[in-house]
Amino acid sequence: MARFAIYGTCVRVAAIAGLAVLSPGETACAGEAPETVIAAFAKPIAAFVILIAVLMVSRVPTFSGKNIARVRREYVLPLLAAMALLFVLLVSFPWETLAIFAAVYLALIPLSVLSYYRRKRTTPSD
Repeated sequence: MARFAIYGTCVRVAAIAGLAVLSPGETACAGEAPETVIAAFAKPIAAFVILIAVLMVSRVPTFSGKNIARVRREYVLPLLAAMALLFVLLVSFPWETLAIFAAVYLALIPLSVLSYYRRKRTTPSD
């Protein structure tokens, strides 16, 4: 699987490419015939796929999970419960859950860019 290293992060192409599947047509009309969805949402789907393609090849800094510190003992059980809940939601409501994940990921991109430039400005260059 191809990987891009950006700002000390590792973004898997498959994860970002998965965002293209979560187009507005798929989430809005999950129960209708595919031809109807494609005809009704052709332009938004195309724009969304192009946006994801541009993000895949861009050098936009994004947050990474590898910098997360160890979980303290008192947070292990709540974290496991939250992960179990996310798994149940993903199995029960896959499109809605993936759409929420995609929205959160896209909403965090501006914050990660700000964090990157703030850190770059305060860190002395070599």
